[in-house]
Amino acid sequence: MAISDKQAVERRTMMVARELMLPGGMEPVLVNLNDPKTGEKRQFMVTGTHIQECNVVKKKFSSWFVDDSIIQDGSLYIWTPIHIVFLVLPALEKAREQGTFCGIDHIVECLDCGSDAFAVMDIVRAQQQKLQNVCEFKENGGELYYKLNDDKMKAWLQGRVVRLENDLKKKDDAFGSLSDAALHLYSVGMVSEYLSDVWSEALYELYNLEKPAAVPESNVVDDVIVQKEVKKPRVDPKQLQKARALEAKKEAKAKKLAKESAGMKKMSAFFSVKKKK
Repeated sequence: MAISDKQAVERRTMMVARELMLPGGMEPVLVNLNDPKTGEKRQFMVTGTHIQECNVVKKKFSSWFVDDSIIQDGSLYIWTPIHIVFLVLPALEKAREQGTFCGIDHIVECLDCGSDAFAVMDIVRAQQQKLQNVCEFKENGGELYYKLNDDKMKAWLQGRVVRLENDLKKKDDAFGSLSDAALHLYSVGMVSEYLSDVWSEALYELYNLEKPAAVPESNVVDDVIVQKEVKKPRVDPKQLQKARALEAKKEAKAKKLAKESAGMKKMSAFFSVKKKK
């Protein structure tokens, strides 16, 4: 049976770390969970004992050449692991409101994942030892029961910030050129992207930092994201620190983009007419 263009499945290009792929060609499981920051439903991928989120990198006017065909969607879908604590934190908060310790079954129930509950149950059970870093816990009848502890949660978040700072220094030359203050502010902001507003504000307070205002909407010009120009008010020391960190972040992004694009040819170069000798 012939398939029309409208019926054809849209092809996309995805990138997944080899060590996170399932053996023997086993299929991963896609599950719908609430985004830990916005609370809105989005897809995650379960591969064995790992759960991954999807980040999309899209450039203006781009496509993929695969064998003898072209994939119109030039986006790159990158799947990367996400820590289970970020995903279950809203459920742990909801369960704590009842004032008792709760088991894995109740945590998954609070996640409100519908028909994906069984797949989510497996991944939470496989990684439940990580919950001990942010929860009080006790054993009863061979089962572990958990209750969110704010002090342990804050200490864990600080540990994530330190780990992220160290990783950025080691693995990315662009971030390695940032000052310690700018890198620290950037790392706090990155971790807060996986937190609700309440926990995000708590994280900034731990470091005596003022939470930055929302970044203005971006325009795309010639395949480069450009921030809208904003008039600066009178700047106090904290505002100045924020501004410098933002400039350092943009500079690091520009350096990284320049490094990635080095040596690349324009598409027209492949179709230009060769000069006769």
